[in-house]
Amino acid sequence: MRQGQGLVKGSLYMLAGGALATGLRYLYQILAAILALAILGGVLSFAIARNITKAVAECILVANRVAEGDSSVNIEVKSKDEIGQLLAAMKNMVETIRALVNDAGTLAQAAVQGKLDTRADAARHKGDFHKIVEGVNETLDAVIEPIKEATEV
Repeated sequence: MRQGQGLVKGSLYMLAGGALATGLRYLYQILAAILALAILGGVLSFAIARNITKAVAECILVANRVAEGDSSVNIEVKSKDEIGQLLAAMKNMVETIRALVNDAGTLAQAAVQGKLDTRADAARHKGDFHKIVEGVNETLDAVIEPIKEATEV
């Protein structure tokens, strides 16, 4: 009986050892998969952060150039996400500023050429820009009216 018990006991140890080896193999596979996913997650996080950082840096560059009075900046909208929406809004802002600068340049050039009846179309502008153009037009009217009266006398 003892010999039979030893055989059974040996078989159990072999089974247990095989199960342990199989369990360890699965454990290593799971750990390898977790490590691979962690590395993949890190790489994806880095790539996403880099793209966002580049886009925000472009917005900062554009904003600083416009703040310095450079309305010649060219803005390309490449996406429809939040950064793309921000760039589209900045593009609209730059185009609005260009229109204001254009009208101011037209008025100045006309005044230098003696075309004192030239006015900018304030309706093309909104908000404070409308007020600025309207104010310049009214200022020209106020300055030119006495000149017209003096020349008529």
